[in-house]
Amino acid sequence: QTSVQQVLADQPSEDETLQWDRDHEQRLFEWAAEQVQPQCEPTTWQAFWQTAVENKPAQEVADDLGLSPGAVYIAKCRVLKRLKQTLAQVTGDH
Repeated sequence: QTSVQQVLADQPSEDETLQWDRDHEQRLFEWAAEQVQPQCEPTTWQAFWQTAVENKPAQEVADDLGLSPGAVYIAKCRVLKRLKQTLAQVTGDH
């Protein structure tokens, strides 16, 4: 093989690149969540986590946490905003 062919053969496949990107995004999210969670009230964090991560319906989460569905949506939005701000500081995306 020529050196060009070897370089091309050594490049990660598109699937490997996509998997790496997904893993990287997952690690960034986990890191940001570790930074933001201590800043939140436990109920606020649970409202966010259960709706945004676990994909539970807002009404179900509201019933479980003793909140209104509107309060669940507000909590989710506030936590998402904090996560985005935290990630923007790290990645430079403003």
